[in-house]
Amino acid sequence: TYGTAALKSLFEYHADKLILSVDGIDTEKGLSTFYFQEADICKKMIEQSKTIIIAADYTKIGRVAFSSITTATAADIIVTNKNSAPDEISGLKALGIKIVKV
Repeated sequence: TYGTAALKSLFEYHADKLILSVDGIDTEKGLSTFYFQEADICKKMIEQSKTIIIAADYTKIGRVAFSSITTATAADIIVTNKNSAPDEISGLKALGIKIVKV
């Protein structure tokens, strides 16, 4: 769900781990989504969670989608596949993000 009701309900929850899928991960532009309504929900979920795990296939790495969520450094771990561009992965590692390739 989206909107005020969804955001209000997220204030009541805290998670040890968040697994979030995004449409773009870029070292400079950060985490992004195609849906602007989703961005605020993702931001709040990130704020309410201790460990942020981003699940994204190689097509999302180095990509910037329409609506910004937050900086790339908000991610603790990025789980991706082995086809991800090595230079993009190196840049994310340099930001201190753990990369898991499956």
